Amino acid sequence: MSITDDLPHAAAGLLPREGTPAMAVPDFVCIGAQKAGTTWLYSMLSQNRSLFLPPIKEIHFFDYIYIDSHRQWVANAFERRAKALAKTAEFRQYASALKALDRSTDAWYAAVFAHPKARGRVTGEITPAYSMLPAAGVERARAVNPGLKILFIVRDPVDRALSHLRMVAERRKWDGIGADVLKRPALMANVTRRSAYRRNIARWEAVFPREQILYLPYGRIRPEPEAVLREVEAFIGAEPWAYADLSGDVHKSAPTTIDPAVTAALEAALGGERAWLRSRFGADFVA
Repeated sequence: MSITDDLPHAAAGLLPREGTPAMAVPDFVCIGAQKAGTTWLYSMLSQNRSLFLPPIKEIHFFDYIYIDSHRQWVANAFERRAKALAKTAEFRQYASALKALDRSTDAWYAAVFAHPKARGRVTGEITPAYSMLPAAGVERARAVNPGLKILFIVRDPVDRALSHLRMVAERRKWDGIGADVLKRPALMANVTRRSAYRRNIARWEAVFPREQILYLPYGRIRPEPEAVLREVEAFIGAEPWAYADLSGDVHKSAPTTIDPAVTAALEAALGGERAWLRSRFGADFVA
């Protein structure tokens, strides 16, 4: 069965007309890392008219299905964003088509990339949570598109984890990050899991050929943003673009105090990840 066979009428109206190439699956996904410049990348690539990225940055298709703890918050967050999207006439039909489908099906994912603006363009999405997918989720990604290109921006594991905690503190309106955060096992497990590059990368490389994965060091974004984008464009097959506001910070967490005990605990937990990154990719990836 085709990925689009069970689309309802609302979504089918968004698909390419008969006789044109199907563009119902992404050509690339950026799988992370969280707090490693993925929002900046989305902001930049969204300007490129040879590309189509969904109007909602993080689609969360695969982790919704394969990471049980993500299911409820992903559904709630996507519903809020879809409602905001529906207020814009240009995307009202698009949002309605997605809402009409079961988001755990390939048909839903096809509808994400079935907007008329996707026709004839390179398509992709950016969902950092995909870096943590179990093997079955990575296999599903390859089944959707065996030629899928994978982008992975790598940030020093401890710096990434500290930035993650700053984001949590900002959202929860904490005055600072005290040592008591270490007594929140679910939160700390999530923070360290997203910095577990060795394990996360191994799952993706077990399924996708190495030439279909582009690793980029987060430390290159600020000093050479245009060079990073040129490398991304070449990898995914997009046209070079003159991007505006290349050096702009997007979603930078507010500064907050962090108890030294928290930093020490993360160093102890993730120091091995840093050593592995340096050995595998070089010093630029932990700068």
